[in-house]
Amino acid sequence: MQKPSVSIPNLRRAFAVLVFGLVALAITGCDRSTSSVAATETAITSAYSWKAAINLFAGWFGFLLGALSGALIGLRFHRPEWLGGYDAFPRRMVRLGHIAFFGIGLINILFALSVGSVSSATVSIGGICLVIALATMSTNCFLTAWRPGFRHLFFIPAGTATGGIVALLIHLSGSLPA
Repeated sequence: MQKPSVSIPNLRRAFAVLVFGLVALAITGCDRSTSSVAATETAITSAYSWKAAINLFAGWFGFLLGALSGALIGLRFHRPEWLGGYDAFPRRMVRLGHIAFFGIGLINILFALSVGSVSSATVSIGGICLVIALATMSTNCFLTAWRPGFRHLFFIPAGTATGGIVALLIHLSGSLPA
């Protein structure tokens, strides 16, 4: 039995459709002049610093990417031999990449809700680290499923996720009662 491989042209095509669809939605579907959207934007900007709002957006965007990647994976997961079978390394990495969108997205949302409107250097560094972790963890999982040598880059998402969480804990420890 021949081990199936990931078809790069199909992955590129699916990714291009996803990106262009999201860009088209963002350009044509977002009328910011409506009162409900303007009220929501005002509420968000008053409750959160713009830095925390970035993490809030990144977290929900991670949830969207998790749902979309799950839909793409769901097209083939029923085939027992897909990506070498259920226990095969590439298939495990694809599953991990899919769930990482949700996991690190949730961490970004919790970060934004935890820091609120506070703006400090620690909060800024933590927020940036968590956005980088969201962008790199799933990407690295999918790349590792394609070429196992990419596993050596996992220090980037793991380190930035750890840095973001440590920064949040430092920030929160400063608000504990003495």
